[in-house]
Amino acid sequence: MLLALQIGSASAKSDKEKCTSTTIDVTKTNVDENTCTSQVSGSGPNDATATASEQSRASADAEDGADASADAVKGGWAVANVVSGKGNAIAQAGGASVDIADGGNATSKAVGMGSSAQSEIEGTGGVANSLAEGSGFADAAVETGGGGSAISIAKQAGTSWAFVDQSETGTAKAVSTDHAIAKAGITGNCSATAVASGHFHDDQSSADADCENEGSVVSVEATGGSIAQGSDTKPPICEPQKGFKAKVRSPAGNCG
Repeated sequence: MLLALQIGSASAKSDKEKCTSTTIDVTKTNVDENTCTSQVSGSGPNDATATASEQSRASADAEDGADASADAVKGGWAVANVVSGKGNAIAQAGGASVDIADGGNATSKAVGMGSSAQSEIEGTGGVANSLAEGSGFADAAVETGGGGSAISIAKQAGTSWAFVDQSETGTAKAVSTDHAIAKAGITGNCSATAVASGHFHDDQSSADADCENEGSVVSVEATGGSIAQGSDTKPPICEPQKGFKAKVRSPAGNCG
């Protein structure tokens, strides 16, 4: 019995690898096909932590006063590359990545086989959060400027994009479910939200929202294979499927 307990304990321990770096790089691989890598560079303090279990891969890279963490389980892969910011990538059977170029806070989480979540900050700050579940694809990006928030959520094979450009306080939010497509983009201190759900036969629901003018609020929703597009500079478009919804609320006009 004692031997069995010892073997069980050793097996449980070997199934997980954790790499932590504050001053030196660390790489570990075990017989259970788990690999973790943590790296640090530039000025500190830096903190990079990568954890992999159940045949997974995790990599964290922190540079110039960054905090990077990557956690992968159930055959997933997680990558966090962070410069002067804080980033967290979590993969539970899917793939999650975080890439911060010069400050800000980003998280990405992928749940389920075939799910992919990525969050990027290319400017000097801001917030980028992505969540993908059930073979969904979610992309959240703050492209330039000193701030703004990009939020992308995709579930049940949905596809979502949220982009922020030249904004300090604006928010772009895209939410999709059940094979639908949602896209939200801002190029100023405004708010754009796109929500798409469901499909109608072979047609996908599609919601597209964008804004650029100070203080604008644009809201777009599409269900059951419908199409809706809204902006603060162009007239709205609503093409509903029978019994379903295509709705736009925007400074440039409403429909649906």
